Amino acid sequence: MGQWLDDGLNLIAGVGSWTYDGATGMATMDAAAAAIYGLPVQDGGWRGSANEALEAVPPEDRPLSGQLNGNTTPLADGTFYSVSAPFRVVREGEPPRWVRVHARTNTEQQRSWGYLVDVTELVMARARVKELEPLAYRARRMDVSSRLASPIAHDMANMLVPVTMAIEILGLSLPEDHPDHVIVSDAVAAAHAVAALGRQLVGVVRETPTFVDRDLASIAEGVARLLTRSLPPGVSLSVHTQPSVARVQISEGAFLQIVTNLVFNAADAVAEKGGRVELAVTDDGAELTLSVDDDGPGFPPEVLTKLEEGFFTTKPHGTGLGLIMSRSLSAEAGARLMIGRSSLGGARVSVTFPVATRNSSLREMMRVEGKGRTVFVLEGDEGITHVLSRALELAGFRVLRAPSATRWETIRRHDPEPVTLILASAVVGEEPAFKTTLHDGFGGDPPVLWVGPDAPPIEGPRVRWLRTPFVLAELYDAVARFLAAG
Repeated sequence: MGQWLDDGLNLIAGVGSWTYDGATGMATMDAAAAAIYGLPVQDGGWRGSANEALEAVPPEDRPLSGQLNGNTTPLADGTFYSVSAPFRVVREGEPPRWVRVHARTNTEQQRSWGYLVDVTELVMARARVKELEPLAYRARRMDVSSRLASPIAHDMANMLVPVTMAIEILGLSLPEDHPDHVIVSDAVAAAHAVAALGRQLVGVVRETPTFVDRDLASIAEGVARLLTRSLPPGVSLSVHTQPSVARVQISEGAFLQIVTNLVFNAADAVAEKGGRVELAVTDDGAELTLSVDDDGPGFPPEVLTKLEEGFFTTKPHGTGLGLIMSRSLSAEAGARLMIGRSSLGGARVSVTFPVATRNSSLREMMRVEGKGRTVFVLEGDEGITHVLSRALELAGFRVLRAPSATRWETIRRHDPEPVTLILASAVVGEEPAFKTTLHDGFGGDPPVLWVGPDAPPIEGPRVRWLRTPFVLAELYDAVARFLAAG
């Protein structure tokens, strides 16, 4: 049985047999074992002093090669079986290999024999597993966080709609020269960022990057004004920008999120003693660069290698997600996020966006002309109903509204005017009569713009989906596309 096992092992790559005579200090190896040690082979094997073989083992590993752990009770034939810990064997001009010794020992005869196994791949795999364990742990934490965040974000998405749109409608009602116009504009910018974040949380996905024709410098200035009011005492924020009307492949919400994360990270770095944070947007004609500098302690070298890890943070109560989310959003937009030393003495984080083309003027927020056409708002939430209705009325639509499908039927009996579009929400969509009412009322082809965080429960060639949360421009855009499609 033992000889059959040894013969079988000799056929396996990386396994070879050996013998050792304790009385003479001489050892033998078959060709496979000799190849592992890099020893010359003659007559199908190698024979020589055991010390000669040990020369291929680094001095610090030699105790491991002779440290055999096995049974203390002899086997039936009086021998003992043991196995060594993995140790390195270094052959000239080659990377180290890891080897493990399996031995049978006859103490009376001072003889040992057994086989060598090249376990390099196993040792490397175990090292890789150990290296990946922290990443797997962080991945599990992020998965749990996503599962917890999604239902919360689902409700947050619905609550955001009346808040965001109310701010925007208020802004539309103010003349450009009104003293409060800047404050409202900044609030609208913040609402856009929150809406974008809400969409990411609900779907646990990123928004698809699109080319945005906006003055990103102005956007950065607006969010800086908002953030200034939230900075810790003793922290100053200055902004240096140059007007740049460029097509950059990033959503406005993602850009705002990057600016917010980087500015708050810099402010936190100098908060303890107070300090300066500088936000800049520069345009060299081919690239647009957003940079945030501070005069804090900067990033120590040992921290720089860990900054791409989720949940790594140097803050007592931080999560470590701000920078990694900014890096992810930047990468999705084809931008480069770089970390270095600031001329102020602290840290500098910059994001460089490639510029596609340039326009001569800013593109205004899309508007749609209602021309007196009737839109029916089917929404159970009074706050959402009010802002949707007001936004559509400002665009020139005639708006009817109902809190339920049953109420819809009553209103339609008194107002039979043709309905161009129905805005329906998830709240009303849960009613049993919802599908029947719309199907029968429009001959099986209802013109529905479904408003909600989840996909519409009805199908049809004229059914569209506007995912919440959304902002005013997205509502007008969705309605315009709907009308254009007929």
